[in-house]
Amino acid sequence: MDWNYWLNIDVFVQLKSGRFYTGKVVEITTSNDNQFFLKLIDKFDRAVVFPVSEVEVIEDESGEKAKKKNAERLKREGEND
Repeated sequence: MDWNYWLNIDVFVQLKSGRFYTGKVVEITTSNDNQFFLKLIDKFDRAVVFPVSEVEVIEDESGEKAKKKNAERLKREGEND
C-alpha cells in the first residue's frame, strides 16, 4: 500500500490491538529499518504515532462506511455509560 496516499486526509484507523482513532494524517515517516509510521492529530487534538504494521483498518473519514462505523461505536459507548 502507498501510505503517502493518506497524508492530509481525515481517517478512521483501527489497530490490531482493537484501539481506534479518528483524525488527520499529518506525517508519514520511515525508520532506519524501513518501517513506516503514521502520525495523526486525533479528534482531541493530540498527536498519535504508530507503525503501519499495526493498522488493521484505515478508511477515509468522509466515507459512508466510516460514518456508519462511528455511529455504531458511539451507540455502543452510550450503552456502556
